[in-house]
Amino acid sequence: MNTVSYSEAKQEADRLSRMLSRDVEPAPVNCSCDYSKACGKCGGEGLFYELRYASCNHVVQDSDEECESGDCAHKEYLSFVQREAELELTR
Repeated sequence: MNTVSYSEAKQEADRLSRMLSRDVEPAPVNCSCDYSKACGKCGGEGLFYELRYASCNHVVQDSDEECESGDCAHKEYLSFVQREAELELTR
């Protein structure tokens, strides 16, 4: 899903983060349409936002084949567990 408004992209990223239990953030993308008002991606703004997983930078889609093949969710979970263990040792 692409959007032109950062605030809308941020709201959707926050919603998906809660729903998927993974950090999602909006990433700006320069459009190659030369500011054409007929552009379906940016609407002539020249910039739109994609929603990406923070840990692996893959685009959030209905089908996350890249993340599944790279086992990104598992790696993200392991990283979380390691950080928590390190924090526990410092207490």
